[in-house]
Amino acid sequence: MQLTGRQQEITRIVRENGPITGEMIAQRLHVTRSALRGDLAVLLSGEVIAARRRLGYYYLGAERSRGC
Repeated sequence: MQLTGRQQEITRIVRENGPITGEMIAQRLHVTRSALRGDLAVLLSGEVIAARRRLGYYYLGAERSRGC
């Protein structure tokens, strides 16, 4: 899966700081939460990250998205 620069940055933030809320990711990137929705959807569907209610986003790893 090819990730955009912002998706790669989100992945790095989640990997280094997870679990982390969407609001905290948005603050680190200086964008709105709604601006992240599309990128988060791609990362969630690609199983690079996952989310849990009341916990936030956490890193699953690129190897999961490749089926390893």
